[in-house]
Amino acid sequence: MVSKADDCISSFIYRTEDWSMGEPKEFGTYYLSRGWIDCGVDSYKLWTAYRGEDDDLRDRFEAAADEHPDMRVTWADGGLFATALEKRDLDGEQAGRFFHKVLEYFRRVKLVDNDNLHDFHHEYAESFRAFVERLSAAHGDGHEVTLDVIDGDLHLLRTLLTTSVDGEPDSEFVEVYEPGIPVA
Repeated sequence: MVSKADDCISSFIYRTEDWSMGEPKEFGTYYLSRGWIDCGVDSYKLWTAYRGEDDDLRDRFEAAADEHPDMRVTWADGGLFATALEKRDLDGEQAGRFFHKVLEYFRRVKLVDNDNLHDFHHEYAESFRAFVERLSAAHGDGHEVTLDVIDGDLHLLRTLLTTSVDGEPDSEFVEVYEPGIPVA
């Protein structure tokens, strides 16, 4: 059984966004979800590490995890973040130009709400939005970056996790293949 979604974010917005033009994600939009905020390494987290400013961010995550025992924060445990820490105190101008190049096309940040967000996730999304906008002001065209919260949908994920191997999936967004058949 394989999801027809092309990535994790599409899995969460499959039934909530307009598919009339194909892929529902918008060009120039950076999507954040609770899972990505809690566990993923994004440009803002790497920026703080490269700049040697990650202690405050880690403290914010630790305080949120203490307040919300359902949070599983793992982003700082990975190799990518460790590499950024090794390059600490990178020249601010050089780092700014690099991260701006990575993020220069983003005009929007969308936080996907699957009914599991805490205030902390909204605050982090705002910090991320402000970071992208600051990079644009310092190294680009100075465009504004907006933040929206959009409704997510866990139906596809539930279908993938609960449909038995022999069962029929309760979703038009899932393909079932016989064992040994290549997935194209």
